[in-house]
Amino acid sequence: MSAGATGATAAYVAIMEAKKAIGPIIHIENEDFLKLVNRGEEPLVVFNHGGVFRKVYSYLFSMKGFVFVTRSQKKLPLPGKAQVIKAQKLDLPNL
Repeated sequence: MSAGATGATAAYVAIMEAKKAIGPIIHIENEDFLKLVNRGEEPLVVFNHGGVFRKVYSYLFSMKGFVFVTRSQKKLPLPGKAQVIKAQKLDLPNL
C-alpha cells in the first residue's frame, strides 16, 4: 500500500471514530435550530464566532442523542431559558 493510500485510510478511520464518539451531526437551517432549542426544557447551546473576512457564528445543540449544528453571519436570538457556553474553538469533523 502506498503512503498516500495509508494516509487516506488513517483519515477515514479517524473520521469514523469521531462519528462514533460524537454521534450523528446534523447541519440544519438557523430557523430549524432555534425551533429545536425552544422545544428543550433546559437547552445547552455551545457557540463560537470567528472568520477572517467576515464574522461567522457556529452553534451546537444536542437533543435525543443527535447533535445539531448551524452557522450564521448574525448572532442568533437564543431563548432566555437556554444555557449558553461560548467556546474558544469548536472542532467539528468534516463529515
